[in-house]
Parts: sequence; structure tokens; C-alpha cells
Amino acid sequence: MNQLIDTKPAATFADYLKDKSRFADLINYFLFDGKPVLDESHFYDYDSDSSTVFNTKNEILSVGKSRDIIMAVDINNYTVLIGIEHQQAIDYTMPYRIMMYDLIGYNQQYNRLDKNKKKSFQPTPIITFVLYSGERKWNRPRTFAEQVEVPEWLIEKFNDWIIHVFDIKDIDVSKLHHPDNIKLVEAIQKIYQWNGDIRCLKDMVMSKEVAILVATIVNQKELLGIIENEDKEEIDMCTSITQALMQRELKGKTTMLTTILKARFGTLPCKTEERLKECTDEQLDLLAVHMFDIHSKEDIIKLI
Repeated sequence: MNQLIDTKPAATFADYLKDKSRFADLINYFLFDGKPVLDESHFYDYDSDSSTVFNTKNEILSVGKSRDIIMAVDINNYTVLIGIEHQQAIDYTMPYRIMMYDLIGYNQQYNRLDKNKKKSFQPTPIITFVLYSGERKWNRPRTFAEQVEVPEWLIEKFNDWIIHVFDIKDIDVSKLHHPDNIKLVEAIQKIYQWNGDIRCLKDMVMSKEVAILVATIVNQKELLGIIENEDKEEIDMCTSITQALMQRELKGKTTMLTTILKARFGTLPCKTEERLKECTDEQLDLLAVHMFDIHSKEDIIKLI
């Protein structure tokens, strides 16, 4: 199977954001309303592995998790750890998940210290942003208090955890500066505005990496397959989408004719079904025209 067909949105997005200039552009949007305060020189790679060990008097508990991506950033000579979690589906447990990611990050810092320094533990701050790219509006809790339904009389004393969710559909593209981020957000916003119709992207040209990410996020497998076979690093979406739509139409025609033939002759031999899948549009049209001239399974092979 084509390897790109199995791409997962979170992993593909994390790989995309390893480019520090793209990461910096999004963080400028999240933190500074798009003002170009930070650039790639402010960011440093940081291990996204969130495995840690919690030591208590009664037990030792190990926890293994992995963030999408997290980087260290130097802001005015002050180090902060900033993570971005990509979320494709609405998740009711998101406040709890982010709380665990951040808690594990602090515990990792604590465990790295020697015994004497642990007494005056001063952790590096951790900020985690959630970038949601699903079709529906995010209508789930943004605080841990909402998730556990804390009563009004207790809310002021409850140790809450707030998550920062940015819906890609609501991002103001004019406040982004990296061309790849602009193309990515514009493309996804267009697709959702057009109810999933990829023809809305026909006027766009983007890098192959961005095109792959767009097709992955909106779950367009035919388009992914077309993009993978492109030798160019810049993708004319008009050409790719036209090919994807033709491929989708061919697949639909193959499925329809196969269903009709099965209704007439019962189960078809595996070789016949494979031959049908390999047919060109012209061969399928010929088969459709001569459908009533087919009297046996052997006749199918003769026509194609």
C-alpha cells in the first residue's frame, strides 16, 4: 500500500513543525497576536518524550507518553518550554491530557536534579497550545474544572488547569507570516467553507510538504496518492485535484459495474475483480455498453 495513504494528522503535523521558522510563526500568533517577536533563532530542540517516574513513599509509578512537539524558547533571556498538540477530533478529556503532559514535564525536570537542588526546585515554565483542525466547532471543556463539574461554591478554591485551544478555522491568516503556514491554514479553511469539496483549492500552488499535510488533515486519500507521485517539490493543486477527482470517478464506476456483475453472476473470481480494478475509463465504458451481451463470467474477461 502507498505509504502516504497511512499518514496520521498528528504525526504529519509534528514533522511539519520541526521547521523552527514555521513553529515560531505559530507561536507568535498564539502569544503575540501575530507580531513577529520571535524567529527560528529563539527556538531549540527539546525531547518530546514525556515518560517519567513518580516516586512516593509507597510506590514507584512510571508513566509513558509522547507529546506531538515541544521546543525550548529564549524570550528576553528567559527560557520557556512551549508545546503544540494537534487535535483532529474533539476530545472531552483534553484538559486532563494537557495537565498530564505539563505535570510530567515538570516531574522530568525535578527528577534530573540532585537531591540538594530538589529542595529549592524552580522549574522552567511549560506552556501547551492545542491546535484543533477538525470540521466542527470546538465545544468541549477548556478547563479541568469544566471537565469535573466543580460546584459554584468550590470553584474559587479549586486548583484548575486551563487549556489554550486555537481552532484553525478561526485563525486570522493576515497575522501569519510564514508562507507555508499561510497556505496550510487558507487551504483547510477553504475546504471546510466548501463542505469538503477539494475543487476549491484549484487556484492554489503550495509546497509538496504542505499539500501532503492538507490532504492528510482533511482525509483526502486519492489526493494524497496523486501528490506522492509528483516529482516536483511545488504542487499545482489544480492538476493534482483534477487527477484525484478523475481517480475517484473511475473508482466509483468500477464499484458500480462490479456490483451489477455480482448481482447477475454471483461471486466473481478474484482475478476478474482485480482486472476490473485495473481497467481504464474507456474499458469500463465499453463494459457498460455491452452489459447485456455478457452471458457468463468468461465474457467479462473477453471485454476487458
